[in-house]
Amino acid sequence: MTQVDWKRPLALAVALFVLGTFAYWLEYKQKPKKEAAEEQAKKLFNLKETPVESITIVGGGNRNFELKCSDFAAKLCKPGDNSKWELVAPLKVKADDSNVNSFLSTLTNINSADTIDLKEETPESRLALLKDYGLDPQALNAANGPVKRVLVKAANGETVLYLGAAHPVDNFFGLRATGGKVDEDQVYLVPTYFKSNFEKNLTYWRDKKLLTIGGHEVQSFQLKSAKANLKLERRNGEWIIRDRNGEEFTGDLENIDSLLSSATFLNAKEFVSDSRTDKKAKAALRQAKQVLTLALQKDKGAAKDVPPPVTLTLYKKSKPDRLYATVSTLDPLFELETAVQGRLEKELKDLRLVKLLTSMDRFNAKRLEISGKPFGQPLVLTNADSKWTAGGKTPVETEKVQQMLDKLSGNRIKEFLQRSAIPKGEQDGVRIAIGDEKTNTKRQLLFWKKGDKLYARDLNSSRKEAFLVDSAIRDGLPWDRSFFQKPEPAPSSTP
Repeated sequence: MTQVDWKRPLALAVALFVLGTFAYWLEYKQKPKKEAAEEQAKKLFNLKETPVESITIVGGGNRNFELKCSDFAAKLCKPGDNSKWELVAPLKVKADDSNVNSFLSTLTNINSADTIDLKEETPESRLALLKDYGLDPQALNAANGPVKRVLVKAANGETVLYLGAAHPVDNFFGLRATGGKVDEDQVYLVPTYFKSNFEKNLTYWRDKKLLTIGGHEVQSFQLKSAKANLKLERRNGEWIIRDRNGEEFTGDLENIDSLLSSATFLNAKEFVSDSRTDKKAKAALRQAKQVLTLALQKDKGAAKDVPPPVTLTLYKKSKPDRLYATVSTLDPLFELETAVQGRLEKELKDLRLVKLLTSMDRFNAKRLEISGKPFGQPLVLTNADSKWTAGGKTPVETEKVQQMLDKLSGNRIKEFLQRSAIPKGEQDGVRIAIGDEKTNTKRQLLFWKKGDKLYARDLNSSRKEAFLVDSAIRDGLPWDRSFFQKPEPAPSSTP
């Protein structure tokens, strides 16, 4: 019997295992590390997960800015953080956090398109090449010379990127300095788009927000313009509007919140002057006319005293069109986009409730009484266990009731009509009284038709007014007693 020699196959198996393990290590362990190292080498700033203390941008002339992190002690101001910043030069003001955080992300992600190695060059040749690239020592040391630069002071040290002359193929030559020492052996090709960051003006970097109060914090406000003089106040979750005659109206929550959002998110287009009382500001306002004031009163919350109101004032100037603004709590005179006036200059009809039925009344509705000339005796519908019945026992089309209530609670009022503008026909209309579990008649609405238009009146109101209503709801209203009746089941055919 021939004896099998297992030594050779075993040696081959061991060799294959070793080679396979090495190949796996090379492919899945070493190669990703090498690629990550190569990718990191292309980055011009090493800022990953590193808090940044300050950023200095030297663009020459009046485009030199220093930005300081207000959250550095909290170890924020890392790329991706929603951090707070301060502009400390050329003046000390709050910075535009969004723009600075965006620039920090740009610094984190910017890569060199390519590199030029000058290590093997002689000192004379290196100096000549750096001069051609606009990066020679004389150019770098010029305080306001042609070389733009960004200095980033972070927890891991300081890095400076110098931007020299333009490369023939859509890049710029750049040098880096770390720890205060310029590396002249490596020239980087910096993408062209990065140059735009040096062209931003002071307005771009400073905080342009006019109001620090949030719309949800406003307890009351007064709006004065050529169109209206209105006072608005929150009461029990609703806005109440008082006009110049002292008459009160229910406000439209969405429209009023939209107005407050437009005001509290206002940003300056430009800063005319940092003092609204200096000569420059007075000269700008000389031919301007005050067109609007908005005084916002913040809810005092747990504070002992009510804080003073914050007043925004708009001034309009023609030829050329300019819109200026001042804020009672700030010093500057701001220039705004001219469209801002239209977003804030609202009339009573723009802020009044344009729903026939509030959302709260709609969802609390448990009783309906429908009456009028087409009905004879009133029709009473009640809701129990989400089912509507007539007279407490006869089932009706619950879906039709719900659809009617949904339509009444939408934004349906198109126009408010006064006195002679109110068309005739009320005597032939339909009255709908809506009640809840506690009150049989909480809201009363009267509807009538005139031609192809639909009109309504709020019978709870003492005002002599009516509404032009969206005609889309006309077919959803009960114009006769049969509207809510369930259809008779079809008779079954006998064989």
